[in-house]
Amino acid sequence: MSRPDIDNLIAEVFALTGVKLTADDPIVAVLLLQRQSVQTALQALEQRQQDARDETTQQRGKHEHQITTAAGELH
Repeated sequence: MSRPDIDNLIAEVFALTGVKLTADDPIVAVLLLQRQSVQTALQALEQRQQDARDETTQQRGKHEHQITTAAGELH
């Protein structure tokens, strides 16, 4: 993480808790690792959701084609 990210994290902790941290405080490293872990998990979740949407769209397209073909055969 960049220095601005660290500074923002320190400011966020202070705003929420009133606790003053410094960049060399070990808890800052823990918070940064936690934030990175959560971001990674969210990105993975978003990718799985996108994959599921893509699969659903593909399956719906196949089903619509089958319906259209079947309807055409009724004439």
